[in-house]
Amino acid sequence: MATGGLWDKATSVFSRRKTKAAETRKSSRIEGRFTALGAFALSVVAAPAFALPDWSVSLTDPGQDGRPAGATIVYQLDISNASLTDPAGANTITFSVDTGTTMISGGGLDNCVGLGVDGPTTVTCAVPAIDPDTTIQFLPEVLSSSSGTTTFGASIPTTGDAIPGNNSPTQPTTLVAGADIGVTVTAGPATAAAGENVTYTFTAESFGPDPSAGFDFVFVAPPGLEVSSAPSGCTVSGSEYTCAVPGTVNIGDMIDFDFSGQITVASGSNLTLQASVENGSPGDGQADNNVVTFDTSVTAGSDVFIEKSASEGTVLVGEEITFTLSPGYIGDEATGLEISDIVPGAYSVTDIDDTGLPFDCSASVGNSVQCELASGGSSGEVSLGTITITA
Repeated sequence: MATGGLWDKATSVFSRRKTKAAETRKSSRIEGRFTALGAFALSVVAAPAFALPDWSVSLTDPGQDGRPAGATIVYQLDISNASLTDPAGANTITFSVDTGTTMISGGGLDNCVGLGVDGPTTVTCAVPAIDPDTTIQFLPEVLSSSSGTTTFGASIPTTGDAIPGNNSPTQPTTLVAGADIGVTVTAGPATAAAGENVTYTFTAESFGPDPSAGFDFVFVAPPGLEVSSAPSGCTVSGSEYTCAVPGTVNIGDMIDFDFSGQITVASGSNLTLQASVENGSPGDGQADNNVVTFDTSVTAGSDVFIEKSASEGTVLVGEEITFTLSPGYIGDEATGLEISDIVPGAYSVTDIDDTGLPFDCSASVGNSVQCELASGGSSGEVSLGTITITA
C-alpha cells in the first residue's frame, strides 16, 4: 500500500508538471502568434491609405517691371510635383487675367481656352502628367494695354493634392507709359527696270496706348538706288537718312515719308530697302513692328542720257568755239546708240575728236554730227566719254 501510495503520488506530480509544460508551450505559441499579428497590424497603420502627389506652382516675372505699356509681359511659370514617390496625373491650370491685359499665349501649355479675350477674364490650359520630384517650366504671355500695376494669377485644383497650399500664386507687374510706333511700306514697285526712276512711301503709325512725344525715322538706301529726293528736314550720312519727328503724335496718327531715286544697277539685281523707327518717347513696348524691309526686283532696261556744253558763252565773229558732247547710260549695257547733233549754221565744223571712245563719228557731214556706238561695254552707271566738236 505504501509503495502504491508513493507511486500514485509520484505519477500525480509528473502528470501536473507535464500539463503545466504543455500549457507553457501553448502559451508561448499563442504569444508568438499575437506578437507577429501585432507587428503586422502596426505596419498597416503606419502606411498611408492611398498615395498623393504634391502639386506646387511658382509664378514670377523676371525683367518685366518697368517695361512700357503695350509690351508683351512674359511670365515664368514652374509647375512641380514635389512628391518624392508619387506621380501626378494630367491636370488643368486656370489663369486670372487682369483688367487692361490680354493673355495671348500659354507659353508651351496646350489646349488653352480663352486666349485673346480682354481682361478681367480667366484662361484654362491643360497640364501634362509630371513624374515625382520633377519641375516643368512654361512661359505664358500677356499683352498689356495700359500703364500701372497689373496682377496675373495661376491656380491648379487642390483635389487629391497632398499639400494644397502651394497651388495658387499671383504675380504683380508694374508698367510705365508706352507708345508703340510701327512702320510699313505703303507704296513702291515690286519690280522696276534698270535705269527707271522710282518712288517709295513709308508710313509710321502710332498705336499707343499713350501719345508719342516724338521719334526718329531712319531710311537706309541700298546700293543701286541713287536717291534724288527725300523728305524736308531729314539729315543724311552716307546712305542713311534720319528724319526727326517731333511730338505730340496721337494714337492713330500716320506720317508718310517719300523717297525718290533712280535704279543704277543692271537687270537681275535685287534692291532691299530698310526703314525703322527709333528713339521713341515714351518707350516702345512692341519692337517687332519697328523695322520694315522691301524688295524690288530689277528687270531689263537702260536710261540713256547726253549732256552738251560750249567752251565760251559769248564769242566774237571769227573766234573758234568748242562743243562737248557727254553721252552715257544707267542700267543695262546700251548698244546700237546713235548721236545726232546739228551745229548752228553760223559755225563751220572743223574737227570732231572721238579718240579712244566707243563711238564712230566718221559719218558726220558739214555741220551735222553723226556718231554710232559700237558697244557700251558694261552695265551700271556708265559714262561714254566726251566727243569734242571744234567749229
